[in-house]
Amino acid sequence: MLEIQSLLNSIDRQIQTNKGKNLYYSDRDTLFNFWEGNNLLSNRHQLAEILSDNSVREGLIDYTLSKVLREFFYTNQYITVNERDKSILRKVYNKLISELSDQQISLSDISSRHFTRLTTWLSYSNPHIEKINHNDKKSVAGVVCSEYSAELQLELLNINPGKLLEPILDIGCGEHAHLSAFLKEKELNVTGIDRLLIKKETWLSEISWFEFEFKPDNWGTIISNLSFSSHFLNNHLRADGLFLEYAQKYMEILKSLKQGGSYHYAPSLPFMEEHLDKKTYKVDRKIINKNYQRTIITRL
Repeated sequence: MLEIQSLLNSIDRQIQTNKGKNLYYSDRDTLFNFWEGNNLLSNRHQLAEILSDNSVREGLIDYTLSKVLREFFYTNQYITVNERDKSILRKVYNKLISELSDQQISLSDISSRHFTRLTTWLSYSNPHIEKINHNDKKSVAGVVCSEYSAELQLELLNINPGKLLEPILDIGCGEHAHLSAFLKEKELNVTGIDRLLIKKETWLSEISWFEFEFKPDNWGTIISNLSFSSHFLNNHLRADGLFLEYAQKYMEILKSLKQGGSYHYAPSLPFMEEHLDKKTYKVDRKIINKNYQRTIITRL
């Protein structure tokens, strides 16, 4: 009898099998395949019995979505997935599990249908990804995200931990939360948020900045190094970018500062900063090098 843990292991191996492959490759059906040792496929009759339990079925889908989204984010940091996108992707994997439970459909047909649906979903939710992944390339064009030491971030953003106004929010803190952990060790009141977290602590939250509620007049200091503003800039420069959504969230972030609070970030966003009310916000922008600027905005 198939065990749940065995199924979860099979999902992990399946994702690993297709890691780094380009969904837009011209001969996708020869590139993407099911892992041959996949226990999900070894006994489809038993699989159908297990998945007749809705709680088990939903649990497997939840697990798969979490793993797949992490793989997308690792591959390209500028992939954005909202709740609507997640709901549609959930239907993609619900359909896959339904077809795997139906022994009348061949595995080759299931594979072709699934990866076609997955490609369609990606093109719908993130059309810019198709533009950078040419159909003659088997490997995906990655745009990976790097993590930086706490010391480097403090230097780049001109932050003195002893002078920070609390509470502190680290937006896009990174999966290891280096800076947030450093500040926590200084016994500062800090919260770190990121959509990918390895470090699990009560003061860390695995959530995207679009889902996070920025309450007005709440934060003494907000920090985001090569995270929110980098994504904002990327969307600003793209014809299909979410410029309006980012602009609205940017203003939410500023309004969530307490009076006297500050927002430290890089890269700078001069196209937004120059339009801020000078009676409400003080803008301090500094050129670090010819390609890099950092900004500190203080709420007056």
